[in-house]
Amino acid sequence: SVSINVNTSLEDMSNNVEDCKVMVSPGDKMEDATASGQEDSKAPDVSTLKALGLPQPDFHSLILDLSALSFVDTVCLKSLKNIFRDFREIEVEVYMAACHSPVVSQLEAGHFFDASVTKKHLFASVHDAVTFALQHPRPVPDSPVSVTRL
Repeated sequence: SVSINVNTSLEDMSNNVEDCKVMVSPGDKMEDATASGQEDSKAPDVSTLKALGLPQPDFHSLILDLSALSFVDTVCLKSLKNIFRDFREIEVEVYMAACHSPVVSQLEAGHFFDASVTKKHLFASVHDAVTFALQHPRPVPDSPVSVTRL
């Protein structure tokens, strides 16, 4: 771990680097410095796209057709959580459709559903999810509907 003390008073603002002090501490203190640096870098960011001056996507909803899914493991749970989180950050609602009951049971057993991802995001068919999404669009004028088959 390296710490640098620099005197930045107006008198010493020359290009003289000799006033800088460098201290190297033993490796056991490196973990403390790393941990505190990571805590400082994790500032909560609750900015919306509009607040940041970024354009919003041309769609308001994403429907995942999970009819081909026969089981869910921890990697799938994590991936689905990330999909929900990432699209929520860009103000797009994500819905899951056509889940088989064993898959829903595995989602429940893996504690997938919580306050942010509820069973209200789960639909019996893709048609039901599309109907719901069209009735609950993001409040943006002229938001087109896009369909992409994966």
